[in-house]
Amino acid sequence: MNVKKLSNDVDTRTLLKQLGVDGGGIEILASKMQVHIIYISDLHVGAANILKQDALSIGADLAVPRGTVIASIKKVDAILIANQRQLQTLSRKELAQPFGLKELAHKLKDISQTTKPKKT
Repeated sequence: MNVKKLSNDVDTRTLLKQLGVDGGGIEILASKMQVHIIYISDLHVGAANILKQDALSIGADLAVPRGTVIASIKKVDAILIANQRQLQTLSRKELAQPFGLKELAHKLKDISQTTKPKKT
């Protein structure tokens, strides 16, 4: 048995095809293999708490400063960690939320629709 860590820059669809994955499975798996790390600044603390809960509910996560849960400050910076599929789901969930999360939902949707070039 050999184990090898792959780069985040790997062409996931080609790799899955080479592995012999079924065509329908390629899209599903490829969306789970692309990880997004998104820095969000000046986020309302209420929005941060909602976003954290929503992210965790779909298997993503949101890094927030200590004290966010008790709203010790009004605005926080946060880091969202989500794969492609989670980002798409989260962008839909946040459309119904207050504290500026609807605007964030549109930005997350834009990010989720951006594809990396085949070659750089």
